[in-house]
Amino acid sequence: MGLAERRAVKKYSETEFPKMKAKIDAVAGFDVPFDIAWDTLAEDDYAHLLEESIPKVYFMPVLEAFREIAVDDMGKEALKEGVGSVVVRWTGEKNLDFEDGVLTIDHSPISNIDHWEDRRNTLQKALEEAL
Repeated sequence: MGLAERRAVKKYSETEFPKMKAKIDAVAGFDVPFDIAWDTLAEDDYAHLLEESIPKVYFMPVLEAFREIAVDDMGKEALKEGVGSVVVRWTGEKNLDFEDGVLTIDHSPISNIDHWEDRRNTLQKALEEAL
């Protein structure tokens, strides 16, 4: 990751992520723990996409999956009791799942950016089946 990408990721992590995290916490009804490998959330030569791609790839799917589940007290309680953490990273091995209380979003930061609804559906299904 070059300097431009590091700057873009740092800017998002410091300015936009706290706002997104507040939205996720409000929808879920609790302080959702995140484990984010910020240094993996960029690809060289794609700094210009990161302001748009980071939320769409990683955080909007979580927010909207939680919103669908937390439509009532039963859903909110299930999230609170079942979700121990949300892991966000890119290891090169695409993985969207929920296992042992860990919701994992391991996805390329520049692939299928506008298909966030597909990621939401996958995460929501995994959560609903396990909670």
